[in-house]
This record gives sequence, structure tokens and C-alpha cells, in this order.
Amino acid sequence: MPVSARLLEQGGIELLWSTKLLLVAAAGTALLLTARWSRRQHRASQVTFWFCLVTVQAATLGLVFVSLTNVALLGSLIR
Repeated sequence: MPVSARLLEQGGIELLWSTKLLLVAAAGTALLLTARWSRRQHRASQVTFWFCLVTVQAATLGLVFVSLTNVALLGSLIR
């Protein structure tokens, strides 16, 4: 949240969404490139692809957890 708050202070919602879009594009590019290279049977690219894939999956699960926690918090505030 401190990073999001700082981005909102510096450039507003446009900067926040642009940064998020850039991070998603970077993760997607990393996955696409390593998937393409791993087909060539390079051991290092296969390890890199696995690492990128697991990292993106972990980040997604983390975001799901945070979202569910936020929903629970909002639900408790409404009652």
C-alpha cells in the first residue's frame, strides 16, 4: 500500500494504473520469452520459465488473499 499511495500522490490514478499495466506487461513478456526459449531445450531457459511461472502464480495467489481479506474487512465495517 505505501507504493500505491506514493504513486497516487505523485501522478494520480493514471500513474497507478499505468504502473500496474507495465508490471503485467513485463511479467507476460518474461513468460512468453522464456516459454519460447524453453522449447529449444535450453536448461537455463526451462529453469527461468519455471521460476517466472511460479512467481506469477504466487503473486496471483497473494493478490487473491489480499482481496479476500479486504472484502472481509469491508464486511465487518458495514455491520
